[in-house]
Amino acid sequence: FLAGRGLLDDVQATLDVGYEYWARERRLAVEWKRPLGDAAHEDELLRSACRASACKSFDYSVLALLVAGLTGRTVSKEMMLFLGACFQLVEIEDDLKDYKKDHEAGAFNIYAAFVRRYGAAAPDRLRLWITEREQFYLEKRAVLTDEQLRFHISRNNAQGG
Repeated sequence: FLAGRGLLDDVQATLDVGYEYWARERRLAVEWKRPLGDAAHEDELLRSACRASACKSFDYSVLALLVAGLTGRTVSKEMMLFLGACFQLVEIEDDLKDYKKDHEAGAFNIYAAFVRRYGAAAPDRLRLWITEREQFYLEKRAVLTDEQLRFHISRNNAQGG
């Protein structure tokens, strides 16, 4: 079905990103229950958490590919990078809102990763990382037409973004 519509490879690749997310999430959940390690180990855990954050919304990417494909449209790699940047920023916002709940449940949360690594300095370090993610988003936003950009900004503003 998907192969006949030219979707199989892209959907499979995106599902592979989901597998990567789940593997990282499981590993981090185990690691975060252990005592703090040395700086190199904790840096590696934070890098893994940042990568997991980028992978977390793979399901939205699959949905975008399927909806586009089933309606006779294609989605360029550049557009998928832009959508991924958007999805990641939403996930970061959710993690900030849900920090306490996620932390208590032992769920993946990017802010918790920064708190573990940097303690009291976590807000400042996270702010720098978010600035990098926002810059990536702005660079990838160039894929939008003027009309798409106006719609995107209008929708973000309507949603309080």
